[in-house]
Amino acid sequence: MSALRDRCEQLEALLAEALAQGVRRTSANKGEPATREAIEALRAAITCELPDNVGELLGYCDGWRDVELGRELLSCADIAASSGDGLLLARSRLDRWQLRFDPQRCYVAGRGEHDAITYESLADYLDAVITQLRGAIISEQRMRGADGRDPSTRPERERAVYQRALARIQSAPRLTPRAPQPEMCPAYVRRTEWTGELDAGGKDAHVVWSLCLYLAHAPTTDEMHAALRAWRARLPWHGDMQAGPYGTIHTRVETPDDEQSWQRFIPARAKRGTYGFNWVEGPSERRYLSLRVFGAVDGKAAAPLLVARLPMDDDPTPLAELARDLLEVLPVQSGVGGPQALWSSLGDEGLERCYAWTRRFLGLDLQDANGFYPLLCDGLRGANWLTLLGPAFSRAFASAGIELAFDDPDICVERSVNGSTLIRAGERPRLFDLARGELPGSYSAIERVIAALKIGSPQMAEERLVFRDFVSVDDEVGPWLYRLLDPRPFLRCPPHHLRRALARAREGDGSEAEIAELSAALAEVS
Repeated sequence: MSALRDRCEQLEALLAEALAQGVRRTSANKGEPATREAIEALRAAITCELPDNVGELLGYCDGWRDVELGRELLSCADIAASSGDGLLLARSRLDRWQLRFDPQRCYVAGRGEHDAITYESLADYLDAVITQLRGAIISEQRMRGADGRDPSTRPERERAVYQRALARIQSAPRLTPRAPQPEMCPAYVRRTEWTGELDAGGKDAHVVWSLCLYLAHAPTTDEMHAALRAWRARLPWHGDMQAGPYGTIHTRVETPDDEQSWQRFIPARAKRGTYGFNWVEGPSERRYLSLRVFGAVDGKAAAPLLVARLPMDDDPTPLAELARDLLEVLPVQSGVGGPQALWSSLGDEGLERCYAWTRRFLGLDLQDANGFYPLLCDGLRGANWLTLLGPAFSRAFASAGIELAFDDPDICVERSVNGSTLIRAGERPRLFDLARGELPGSYSAIERVIAALKIGSPQMAEERLVFRDFVSVDDEVGPWLYRLLDPRPFLRCPPHHLRRALARAREGDGSEAEIAELSAALAEVS
């Protein structure tokens, strides 16, 4: 059996499972296998050569509608009816106009946009669909498990997480970390300057102080009230305030400290479709709190989490106090807090810029809370200024004989009454600028201790880490996650970044020195 057919069978099984789980109205609308005669007739009818792997795919399914997220694989009839100047292999159901394509490429469509991939990458495309579907199923399962807000069911679920985490820690290989060195900062990002534009919020990317908590269970209404009470106590604000159910337009809050008014934004009994609240203080979301109970994001099932953000010109230390309070009142499973780079969802330029920043500033976090969530039922994102472990993970480390203690005087470990752990690296968060010789020693020390539960670790080999909607950079997520243990793979700038930067420098106002530097860097990594 070929690898391509094996992927198709995996996809078919996952679609059947998704249908049974009720994931996003997914439909497995697969055609019957095309006959050999039909495939040969297609080869004779089109004006370009039909690649062998496309013929093999048609021999498995003659067209496949709604593969996932609105994507289609075309049938023999669809291909024959497409433009004679090219071959359309995949298209969006939303796009009905005729398009002319390069016959040496197939096109994958999603969100109304078409991306070209080579025919040789067809297996990779199917892998990406399989990964997205598997993540949606895991999220749906977790959402269902977290849906029940009866506190009496929590101990059993927490016990299961603890047992899985303990087994992972006990089977984890011993890592030999490599400490970063100042000279590791690539010349390509050494010029990256920290400007006011980044602090205030750029068009494609900007930086904020952030706290992200992943919850083990859906919070009760009382717990949501307690979380909002902690937010108001630790981050008082007297300007305009807006709030609203998750994903809706915010409305002005006349009495932000009147808890009875919170019922407008925190339903006593959440229905499927009303999943929490967003709470925004001040203009342009200067202070932002989002607490999701459970629900869906962009059509994908999503489990509960809390995200709090402050602008870079605010004092970040109240986030540590808020984290300490939330550990006491919310069912936190894990979390991370510190400087975080955000990028626009309109394209990948912002994400590439964020990656360039993180290659210079190793303390800067990247966050796609929804994209990471399916992997965090049994794992940790990693270390930063604030690293939070819920009761299940804290107990698992203790049972495995790993003490969450550090020789570094800058690292403070606090344990809450419910068994959670808050690890704080210094009084304030730091960016750790490699270009200035600043090394993230305290962050790396925490990372070494918790590495056995990191997502993307060797014992989680089946994970394929991708940022949601940014498949073009999926090969960088794993190296970025492990930058504090071994920064070398991440600091090597990918060739496609350098090619784009070189093209922009040649087309724009790039100096001869800049063009020469980029050309030399590209030759080195290629």
